Amino acid sequence: MLFKLGYRILFSLVLIFIIVAGTVKWGSTVGKDNLSVVVFKGDNGYGYSINAEGKPLIKQEYIPAIEEKISFSTATDAEKVGCMVRAKLRRRIKPSISCGELKKLGIYIKQN
Repeated sequence: MLFKLGYRILFSLVLIFIIVAGTVKWGSTVGKDNLSVVVFKGDNGYGYSINAEGKPLIKQEYIPAIEEKISFSTATDAEKVGCMVRAKLRRRIKPSISCGELKKLGIYIKQN
């Protein structure tokens, strides 16, 4: 009788562990460790992509928040904005960028 009870407890603990481990792994799709910012060179400047576990999640070829399709002037500018977007994704807030945020980051917008 005591032997059967021990197996039941052990089985219950293993089952709980499997459920908790599965929830932790599959429940957090956008965690701190699986998002990366990758800057790339385009035809007219720079852009960035946000990758989740090595797969593209967002690809931004142009400066967000402005109406024209203008690429970033420098790789540093693209990286600054990409890092801000990644930070917003990590906090689980909308990853949009405003003109005010671009200005705070010191992003230069070249005029054609």
